[in-house]
Amino acid sequence: MVPVVSTACGRLLSELTSHTASLAVSLFLEGDVSFLPGNNVPQHVQLLKKQSDGWLQSQLVCLLMACVCSMPRNVSIPQIDRLLSELEELSCMSTHSFSYTSAAKCFAGLVNKQPGGEELDSLVQRTVKRIDSELDCVSSLFRVQNFTLLLWVAKALLLRYHPLSTALTDKLLSLLADSELGPLAADGFSLLMSDSTDVLNRACHAQLRLMYRQRFFTENAPKIVQGFNSAPKEMKSSYLKALSHMLNSLPRQVQLSELPALLPLLLEALSCPDQRVQLSTLSCLHPLLLEPPPALTLQLNALLSRLLALTTSPSMNVRIHSLRCLHALTRFEDHLVLPFRSRVLRALAGPLDDKKRLVRREAVMARGEWFLLGSPGR
Repeated sequence: MVPVVSTACGRLLSELTSHTASLAVSLFLEGDVSFLPGNNVPQHVQLLKKQSDGWLQSQLVCLLMACVCSMPRNVSIPQIDRLLSELEELSCMSTHSFSYTSAAKCFAGLVNKQPGGEELDSLVQRTVKRIDSELDCVSSLFRVQNFTLLLWVAKALLLRYHPLSTALTDKLLSLLADSELGPLAADGFSLLMSDSTDVLNRACHAQLRLMYRQRFFTENAPKIVQGFNSAPKEMKSSYLKALSHMLNSLPRQVQLSELPALLPLLLEALSCPDQRVQLSTLSCLHPLLLEPPPALTLQLNALLSRLLALTTSPSMNVRIHSLRCLHALTRFEDHLVLPFRSRVLRALAGPLDDKKRLVRREAVMARGEWFLLGSPGR
């Protein structure tokens, strides 16, 4: 339903957009159902308020998001201040994951399209102050909800190069060392760097500047490296995961230019016990190995040792991706990889008998290429 509503509202004729927005806002703020013919909805229903029956009504905020966040930026949303206030309250205090996430998305989609100036700055600062008070209270029951709002507002501002996006990003970086929110903060960097399907995209007429990913990476990769170096051992995985998420979303040429400085951390990530960090790093390395840059040749022995170790991982996906990377290593010049041929062939004998067919298939292809190394006409 959300994609249908979003597409329809994004392509409305200009004379209908304001009227549609007014109806949607009246429905969610005032409970005005008069424009819905033959409905059995209670009069003055409060869709953005906490209800005794929980999430049954509040989850409908996803339809409000699909409507008002997909309209062109020149459409004036009525009662915008009250609407933002209600969305902020729902996103910060709801206990239903889908409801508070949809409310955060809707809030962020509207913030992204707001004209710049003191009014927007004041709104963001006020919201961040509230979020900070909850996040800084380790006993709060609403830390995840407030983190979700922080993440989506950070994305909304990042896409348009708003100056306050730096402060929000620094807050996310600080949360990488949080025992409760650290893993969520690390995965949040994937959300910041990737395209969103239902809000904050070009189809929804969002403010989206070119090369924002490269700029974000350039500004924050050194901070992640610094944080990794100073973090306690048990929290280092969050920094590694955040870094690999950022690298995965960059164009190949940017990855190649940054690889020499970051390769030691990527190798460290392959040794991290967190399987999600391993998988994200393997996904980042594989396309680079298909056309190996010089920086990788200097670390070939260390890289090979870590990849072979991962072929026995408890995770099937990690085993598959490590075998694909080992397969890709045969793209290196023969004189670089031939010294490792016997070692790799012995190690790959085990995955040939893996209980999973997909793993066995990758092992057969990888071992076949390693077996043919140095053969005439290869």
